[in-house]
Amino acid sequence: MQGRLERLQADCERESQRPSERPTLGSVTSCESEVLVGFRALIQDPCWQLRRVAIAGLSCLGPLTPCGALLAEVLQRDHSAEVRCAAADGIAVLLPHGDRAALTALSQALKDRCPHVCARAMAAMATVHSADVLSSTAPLLQDEDRFVRARVVATLGRLGVPAAPLLAARCEDRNEHAAVWLGGSD
Repeated sequence: MQGRLERLQADCERESQRPSERPTLGSVTSCESEVLVGFRALIQDPCWQLRRVAIAGLSCLGPLTPCGALLAEVLQRDHSAEVRCAAADGIAVLLPHGDRAALTALSQALKDRCPHVCARAMAAMATVHSADVLSSTAPLLQDEDRFVRARVVATLGRLGVPAAPLLAARCEDRNEHAAVWLGGSD
């Protein structure tokens, strides 16, 4: 038994020493682009359940892949609320890594007709304490839809202190209390 184990270990070491089978940067990049092409095809499938699972798989690729733009596109254009929710969840993984397209898509998702998508977008943006969230959501404070404005205020309120000046200015304009929005008390 011991000899057999040693032979297997030696075979594994020999296999790993073959230079022609070691991955190169070019082969990894090529494989990555093939995977993204495959996900793009799955995301365009007519079955919303398959699209939702494909989005979950795509978000597992992580921030090192250029999947933020693809997730943002799905969040903005897919007709299924379930798929848009999955895209918002997927984008939440990318936000801490500074994906600007993903943050813009989440900001626009605050205007979504489905409250579940809006809630997922709000939760995703609350995980990032950055000036980018402020700059991308602040223009929506002027939106004509009062529900969109309320979602923006709630999102900014979750950010806490960095959003205080913006919310205080909003309160002065509307004669309201910023402390309520920031989770404080009067």
